[in-house]
Amino acid sequence: MRKINIFLKDITESGGGERVCANLANAFCLDYEVE
Repeated sequence: MRKINIFLKDITESGGGERVCANLANAFCLDYEVE
């Protein structure tokens, strides 16, 4: 969860569009795989 939070903050600060979606999908995919 910590990694996801940091990722989210990083993404929000960057302020991307498609990139944010892709990063979020990757982050969630990794989180689900780990869990």
